[in-house]
Amino acid sequence: MAPQKEEREEQRYVIKHYCALNKTAYQIREILKATYSENALGRSTVYRWHEAFVKEGRKSAKLRGGPGTPMTKLTETMINTAAVIVKEDK
Repeated sequence: MAPQKEEREEQRYVIKHYCALNKTAYQIREILKATYSENALGRSTVYRWHEAFVKEGRKSAKLRGGPGTPMTKLTETMINTAAVIVKEDK
């Protein structure tokens, strides 16, 4: 069962809190599984948020943009890489 919007946001704040306490992404995932059981965020989601808080210095646990907005940003490098891939596929 997928967590509801409010529960996902709550879990992002939990991730932020434990990042501040120097917990690893694995440790945080285990805490979320123990607390939220089947409603815990997925492993890759926890690891992405952990990286955003620890390595990228993100401060907010709120999503940027609207629903469905990806966590990554579009860069010129990504655009050029995509253009090369498209050309290779022709």
